[in-house]
Parts: sequence; structure tokens; C-alpha cells
Amino acid sequence: MGVLQGIAKETGKTMAQVALNWCISKPNVIAIPKSDRMERVIENCQASGWRLSSNQMEALNEAFQ
Repeated sequence: MGVLQGIAKETGKTMAQVALNWCISKPNVIAIPKSDRMERVIENCQASGWRLSSNQMEALNEAFQ
């Protein structure tokens, strides 16, 4: 199981939500996700309002240098 998939399972979020949350938690990063369906817009909005743990952040940083 990949890092992103594992963290998604741990958090009960989708892989897209985890990836977007990770991106927007980084300083000086602005994420602009593409959304052409209402379901995706809702999913993207649910990527905020929660935080990844420091261990999860570290694992993502190592996996996606």
C-alpha cells in the first residue's frame, strides 16, 4: 500500500483530499484543483478543516520530494 493510500485509509479521507490537504498546509503553496463535477468540488472542499499528523506530513514529504 502506498503512503498516500495508507494515510487516506487512516484518516477516512480520499487520496485526493489527503494530497490537497498536504499541499495547502505547506507555506507559500497555493493549490488550485481542477473541478468539472459538483462531486469533485465538494470533495475538494472537504480537504480543509482538518490536519494531518506530523508523522503523516513527514511520510508524505519523504514520499513526494
